[in-house]
Amino acid sequence: MLQTINDVLVGVVSAGLSRYLDHRTPNGLPEGLRITGMVMVNLREQLRLQEQSDLMKSNSGSSWGNKFSTFLLPIYYKKSSGTEPLEYLRKAKVIMDRKKQSLEALFSYKIG
Repeated sequence: MLQTINDVLVGVVSAGLSRYLDHRTPNGLPEGLRITGMVMVNLREQLRLQEQSDLMKSNSGSSWGNKFSTFLLPIYYKKSSGTEPLEYLRKAKVIMDRKKQSLEALFSYKIG
């Protein structure tokens, strides 16, 4: 499994939220509850920091300013009694990979 730090973060949030919700409402939440969060994403072509002198060149390929967007992220919930912690990580990896391939963040940036 090749997870990014963001995959791990989403997995930890999912596991923590599942345990918290189970603790607060032990009998009240149905299995497969749908919870949605928002995630900010970077839309720049260059993923690393750019030198200021490189940005000033006309053919640098990067532009000034921020270019970020958001997308809706389904948070995986499962009753946590006996749940393996890595299950949350595997589920988060699948969800994040699917979202990275979608055009949702780009559309959100264009209309927003």
